[in-house]
Amino acid sequence: MNKLVVWKHLSLLSFFLVLSGCGGGGGDVADIDICGIPTNIGTNSSAVGVLQQGDCLATDLDPDSGDNSFVDEYRITIPSSGELTITLRSENFDALLFLVDESMTCVGGCSVEQIIAFDDDSGGGVDELDAQITINLAAGTYLILANSYAEGESGQYTLTTSFF
Repeated sequence: MNKLVVWKHLSLLSFFLVLSGCGGGGGDVADIDICGIPTNIGTNSSAVGVLQQGDCLATDLDPDSGDNSFVDEYRITIPSSGELTITLRSENFDALLFLVDESMTCVGGCSVEQIIAFDDDSGGGVDELDAQITINLAAGTYLILANSYAEGESGQYTLTTSFF
């Protein structure tokens, strides 16, 4: 089994790569209920959430990461090819944002190539700590992971999506 180099930025994603089939015969991230069912979000929507004690932790997703930052999961369905912008804003923590393909599987080894995108500070905001991803995507279902850069960071955030 290939092992990802575990950086803070990639440690959360290694869970999805490992758990979605490595060594276990395949599977679908949507079927994994470690952190509950992801919240659905539309293509031109906004959701207010809170990273807080009791949320899923990055270590719940990847026990080897040692990362105890909080994570909220969202599911988005893209109806046709187009450009998606995802923005995660918070005045309470340094926002970290991930986009992964919901149907990822990896039999016989996982690859960092299955990671679609991640961002730390491209979204501007207070102290330039908001996260933003703009990417062209094919039709399909994807997972958005709202995360904080550091362990223990918590507070309210706004997740916004725009699709053209």
